[in-house]
Amino acid sequence: MEFAGICNAVTAVEAPVIEDAQDLLKTCRESAGYLNLAMEMLCKNDPERAGRLMIANPLLSVHRVGFGYLLKLRWRVEQWKKKSWFDKNGLTPVFWGDDRGGVLAALLLKKPMFFQGLDSPEPVKSFEHAGELDRAERVIEEIAALDRLCSKLSEITPPDGDLFLEEDLTYRQLLFDVWSRRLLQLKPSLSGISIDQAASLFRLLRSGEERPPFRMGGFDETFVNDLTAQAGKTEDLPLLRASLSSLWEEFRRECESADIAGLGPVIPKFFLILSPEKARTD
Repeated sequence: MEFAGICNAVTAVEAPVIEDAQDLLKTCRESAGYLNLAMEMLCKNDPERAGRLMIANPLLSVHRVGFGYLLKLRWRVEQWKKKSWFDKNGLTPVFWGDDRGGVLAALLLKKPMFFQGLDSPEPVKSFEHAGELDRAERVIEEIAALDRLCSKLSEITPPDGDLFLEEDLTYRQLLFDVWSRRLLQLKPSLSGISIDQAASLFRLLRSGEERPPFRMGGFDETFVNDLTAQAGKTEDLPLLRASLSSLWEEFRRECESADIAGLGPVIPKFFLILSPEKARTD
């Protein structure tokens, strides 16, 4: 009866349209998820302790504790966002890509949600487990570390005037732009490279390799070291290095099997490509 009361309260507050049993099941699962989240956070893996918790407290109180963890996380994310580099420059969560950006956007909803991925049948769902909360917090910490790096890079090399107006701009493009221009010995700039310069970059990265898969050995460390050097002294250096290593692996996987002529679909994901007019003035 207590649980039914919680579900009814959730339905009354959110006023969803209950059309069939699946809608009702979703509301019940969401309510149970907050209860489970509270028990996992408070009792870890001790079912006896969780049982005592349920007996000693009204279910509604346990439910509020579970939802309270999410509200606290959303509040922290909102406070960080207000001070962040990307928000001050008018960028949206899309800047952080589908995965990281999806986690950030889902946490900023009125009712924080867990982002499972665009490939999932249900991209976002209500939180149910402490592990999901840990994963979301980890992603936010990664975004914060990358945000500080982007801030440093834009201080060292001011971006092109209309760079942040690019509709599909992502942090990947920004980081690879800085690094590729340095590797190609071009003047420091946050503006992009030409398609010919992109081809030259890939020839350099693949030097010594005759056929796919191109491993681009050694450049992973160069990529991570070059960019972390720009970050200066920071407490989150290990997290930043791990995030950059993950980004490099994503880049390598997507590029290792294509020849240079076949990289057209991949290049815009990682590089800002200059128009022919701008390329001539670079």
